Parts: sequence; structure tokens; C-alpha cells
Amino acid sequence: MIEIDVVKNLLWADLTNMIAQGFWIAGIAVLLFAFMQKDDIRTKKIVVLALFIWLGHYVLLEMEWAMYASL
Repeated sequence: MIEIDVVKNLLWADLTNMIAQGFWIAGIAVLLFAFMQKDDIRTKKIVVLALFIWLGHYVLLEMEWAMYASL
């Protein structure tokens, strides 16, 4: 018989992974939007926003080495 904790952990892991992949898609969309801008200063600000979205993605996936590399 499957224990309730095992099922709960599997469902939570899948939910966290789906949210993290949503952050990944949002980061790509923001980055693509940034490179469509004509103003360099505005592009840099939007790229920094995309970097923070990527950091949220890395935090949810618990990828410490990627967080340090991004910073």
C-alpha cells in the first residue's frame, strides 16, 4: 500500500517543477522582449528583470551552482 506521505511528496515535487518551468518560460519571454527594444538602457533594465526571473527558476529547482553562476 502506498503511504500518504509518498504521494504528497510526489505531487508537491511535480507542482514545484511546473511552477519552475513557468518561471523559465517567463524568463525567455522577458529576454526576447528586451532584445526587441531600441533603447540600450531600457534593454539592460529588462535583462536584469529576466535575470531575477531566472534566479526564481533556479531557486525552485534547488540549483545552487546555477544561482551562483548567474550572480
